[in-house]
Amino acid sequence: MKRILLSLVILFVFSNLLFSQVQSPDDFLGFPLGADRQLADYHQIVNYLELLGERSPRIKIDNLGKTTDGNDMIIAIISSPDNIQQLEKYRQISYELAHPYNLSSTEAEELIAQGKVIAFITSNIHATEIGASQMSLQFTYELATSEDPQINFYLENVILILMPSANPDGQLMVCDWYRKWLETEYEGGRMPWLYHRYVGHDTNRDFFMLNQKESKLINRVMSRDWFPQVHLDEHQMGSRGPRMFVPPYKDPMSPNLSPLLMRLEALFGANMSFRLEEKDLSGVIDSWVFDSYWPGGTRTAAWKNIVSLLTELASCDVASPIFIEENELYGGGKGMAEYKQQINFPNPWKGGWWRLRDIIDYELVASYAFLETSAKFRESILRGFYQMNRTAIEQPTPWGYVIPPNQHDAITAAKLIDILLEHGIQVLQFQEDLIINNRIYQTGTVFIPLAQPLRSFISEMLDIQIYPEIRLSPSSDPLYPYDVTSWSLPLLMGVACDRIDQPVNVAMVEIDSAPYPEGNFIGASSNGYAISHQFNNTSIAINRLLKEKFEVYATLQAFRDGRTYFETGTIAIPTQPKLEQQLKLWAKELHLPIHPLNQNLPESKLQLKSVRVGLYKPWRASMDEGWTRWLLEQFEFDLVSVTNEMIKQGQLSKRFDAIIIPDINKQTIIDPKPKDAKSAKNYRPMPEQYEGGIEKEGVDNLKKFVSDGGALIALDSGCLLPVDEFPLPVFDASENLNRSDYNAPGVMLKADIDTDHPLGWGMPSRFTAFVSNSPAFRTTAPIGDVDRSVIAVYPDESLLLSGWIKGEELLRKKAAVIDVKFGNGKVILLGFRVQHRAQPHGTFKLLFNAIHYAGQP
Repeated sequence: MKRILLSLVILFVFSNLLFSQVQSPDDFLGFPLGADRQLADYHQIVNYLELLGERSPRIKIDNLGKTTDGNDMIIAIISSPDNIQQLEKYRQISYELAHPYNLSSTEAEELIAQGKVIAFITSNIHATEIGASQMSLQFTYELATSEDPQINFYLENVILILMPSANPDGQLMVCDWYRKWLETEYEGGRMPWLYHRYVGHDTNRDFFMLNQKESKLINRVMSRDWFPQVHLDEHQMGSRGPRMFVPPYKDPMSPNLSPLLMRLEALFGANMSFRLEEKDLSGVIDSWVFDSYWPGGTRTAAWKNIVSLLTELASCDVASPIFIEENELYGGGKGMAEYKQQINFPNPWKGGWWRLRDIIDYELVASYAFLETSAKFRESILRGFYQMNRTAIEQPTPWGYVIPPNQHDAITAAKLIDILLEHGIQVLQFQEDLIINNRIYQTGTVFIPLAQPLRSFISEMLDIQIYPEIRLSPSSDPLYPYDVTSWSLPLLMGVACDRIDQPVNVAMVEIDSAPYPEGNFIGASSNGYAISHQFNNTSIAINRLLKEKFEVYATLQAFRDGRTYFETGTIAIPTQPKLEQQLKLWAKELHLPIHPLNQNLPESKLQLKSVRVGLYKPWRASMDEGWTRWLLEQFEFDLVSVTNEMIKQGQLSKRFDAIIIPDINKQTIIDPKPKDAKSAKNYRPMPEQYEGGIEKEGVDNLKKFVSDGGALIALDSGCLLPVDEFPLPVFDASENLNRSDYNAPGVMLKADIDTDHPLGWGMPSRFTAFVSNSPAFRTTAPIGDVDRSVIAVYPDESLLLSGWIKGEELLRKKAAVIDVKFGNGKVILLGFRVQHRAQPHGTFKLLFNAIHYAGQP
């Protein structure tokens, strides 16, 4: 006994000695945390947390992997020393509660009694919303060193996973930019580029598609490694409204979400509100603006039965304080028509100075309240997590979804399955044919059963969306969505997927990797080879062939080679030295079937040329530009960013064959400074070298570029630049309409396309267009050396496939894709979101085809 007591004394003394050697954040940084105009950058944050990890038995630092720019993405795992020593035990308990297929209620209760709540906090995913990354230093320090019995209680019952920045690359960019312009008129202003190499603010729009490295790593924590029961994502918002938003959320609510989840989220939010009010931190609102309908951000977690909490803090100018007069505060948005006291906003902030330190203080209270609720309701949270997962498994019909092997683009279908597997979804494959409702599903059909824990997420992703029209009164407009209204993966990706409402009785095996087509080089030929244009990956093959200086053609009509039918636009490659070995390699890498031809190449064909591509990149950073750049890089297009200065300098034909204008407002391109006096008052200038747009001079140079033989490819609202300024014989029927007449907030519609035109090569004749308040084009008779061809059109019938639209009839019979001859060149108008957030794989081909087509006379 004496030895045990002596050991405990030694451990206590040793622990206190270690704690006493840990510098506070203020000492480590050399300035008070949250001080005006002072920031800790991501490298400093990581160094400090690693120091705490070395000194404190309560902390373990885990490096998840590399970010887009090659920085380490870390998490700090914080709990009691005993829990830290048994992390694998508690991770396994969490896994079993998340997957209770064969877990009896008695066994579940035993695990609940032993288990700890796995609580996950993500910070700073939007890099300018920097307060939470700073707060994480103080929060971790206090948890690591405090001997407060209450904190010890929290850590005994909770394993906290803290991610100090969900966007390390952007955090470093913001710190560098902010420091560069301190004590100038540009202090605290925006950067002229995205705060992520590709996607900027859309870092929080990628959590069902998982395109970006950061999204994949965060998803791995949630869906593959730790299976947390609760998640808090800490954000910031504008400066002139409430000081802080906490849950519960505002309508609408997805019908796929668990009611129990909604109650738990309200429980956490209520404790946050209470603790903030207790500290006399005013201006806290709930049930406002942010809904539980759209699953694109980190709140995707809610569809995985994870209590998913969002907080939003009012911002200052990064780390520079701002002063706000009371009359400058305003309401707006669903849940608060005016800035005044109401049930969900009982204590309005009265104005005054607002600092980074204020943001940290609010976030600290909310983070402690999150930890407190997790600890005090440990068993209820674990039991609720188990119950939601168990209910999902036991819930009756429908039975699931099937994805047949015969697809327009089987490679893209496999990518959809890959996404589901990455989310931790169970996927099965038929080992024999099965007839359901008089349809034969062949061996190899993929089945996604709904009798599994992620039932809600599966239904949300694979079914269509029908937006609930919730109105405050019978005569009022519906509550508008926070983001888009449709995200059905089969429709977005052009994949055939059927819901099955009856038992599936067939031999199946579980698969852990997507069934990509084998991809094969079917055999050698002295005549040449053919690759179908129906695959998105065909564009990678074209790009590789051209880079290796091989001759490449596209057929101008359909043809037969023996028993094999090839559609218009088939890629035909004559036999050439060293070609065969490359095709064998690429067939395997790209999953492409490459066919040997038994006859000579068709005479009616077009030789494809390498295209020098420029992508317009304004100094008013554009997420659509970033996504477009990312997507084209994935498909191995070489491109150069085109700046305002390059366009104004002219002589564009010497550098480019094609210039792409992303979905950017026309005025932003020409001159982003507002013309009306009211808007100009709030305009914040940027450093001189980043000011302005292409101006009239740039518009004239783009016109000359096209007239001389170049191709201008315009996307969505970017189309209005050439339509209005060249001008073209095209009009936007939606121009000047208000939201009550036409509103298409991210919706999927039917569209038809001419598949014999180069822009339509490889497309199905009817496809899904992702429309987000996109133009509604009608053409008119051209004048002069101009002509137009409508390539894709919205049919004269009901258009809606998924989502919600007001004024659908406006789009019927309107053009969606137009090829305009302008002088010796062409303007290609892709009038909807063909590559929105790199999600609609079904229409990527329109952009790729436009580039390949741009190189042709």
